[in-house]
This record gives sequence, structure tokens and C-alpha cells, in this order.
Amino acid sequence: MKRIIKIAIDTLLYAVIVILLFYVILRAANQIGIYKVMTGSMEDGIHAGDYIIVKYTKDLKVGDVITYTRSNYYITHRIVEMTPQGLITKGDANNTSDDPVQMDEVIGRVIYKSALIKFIITYKFILIGVFVILFIVSTILGELNKKLLKENDDLEDNNEIDDNEENDDTELENNEENNEDVGDGDNEERVDTNTNNSN
Repeated sequence: MKRIIKIAIDTLLYAVIVILLFYVILRAANQIGIYKVMTGSMEDGIHAGDYIIVKYTKDLKVGDVITYTRSNYYITHRIVEMTPQGLITKGDANNTSDDPVQMDEVIGRVIYKSALIKFIITYKFILIGVFVILFIVSTILGELNKKLLKENDDLEDNNEIDDNEENDDTELENNEENNEDVGDGDNEERVDTNTNNSN
């Protein structure tokens, strides 16, 4: 049971580590960014307070949800038209379109929105504490498993020694019995010899 719990904890920890490494690598390569949506202009698809992952790209098409900057604000709206004057965007919950967006204003395309990201960022310190505890528990379970395995190995070695001693005792008894049989045979031969000499 302890081994199963340790495997489950290790799997969870490794999965989180892989995801974090993947994110760090992409961020370091300037491929993605995480942004928080502050308004409900993209309801019902994206809610106020949601976190989105934006891929830094200019490869866009009508229907893409993009994040762009304007007047030091980040805006996330959908492309409804592409014109020579720029990209025409509109919030899904808005009645009017935005002013044309120039390509140099575009941050990138929204590729993912998840409540999980919001949960992780909101409770990041609690989660860090939980993962530290899980790591400690996993380490303790690992040491206990090693100790149990060592005890089992020692027990098996002791059993093998006991078996060997029993086998040695059996062989010794057999040798003693064989020696007694040989001694009786010699005595019988001597009796027969003495009998023949008397005759």
C-alpha cells in the first residue's frame, strides 16, 4: 500500500514538474504569455477573471481571438474582419466593433483558457506548500520502502543460513550412520574370519 501511495505521489509531482518546465521553456523562448482578462466583453466564452494563454504570433485569421495593446491596456477580442486599414475586432458580448487594430499592436493569438490556470495562480502559495509536503511524504515513504526491502533481504539471508545449517546437520547425521554401518560390517567380517580360523 505504501508503495502504491508513493508511486501516485511521485507521478503527480513529476507531471507538475514537466508542465512547469514546459511552460518555463516556452516563456524563455518568448513563445507564450499568460494574461488575466479583466472585463466580460468576451462572455460567455471567456469570463472576467479568467487567465488565458497567448501565443506570440502574427499568423492570424478571421475568427481568431487575439490580445492586443492600446493605450497601455491589454484587450482580448475576436477578429471579425481583416481590412487594408487593419484588423477589425469585437468582443463577443459587445454590440460594436473596435477601431482597426494594427499588426504592431497585436500581442498574439489566444490558444487556451482554463479555470485550472486561474485556480493555480490564485492558490499558488497553498499549492506550493502542498507539493512540498507531498515531496517530504514521498521521500519518507521511499526510505521506509528501502528499510523494508533491506529487512526482507536480511530475513531471506537468515532463512538461507538456517536451511544450510539444517542441511549440514542432516549430512553429518547421514555420515555418522554410514560410519556406524561400516563399523558393524567390519566386526561381522572379523567374526567370520575368527570362525574360519577356529575350524
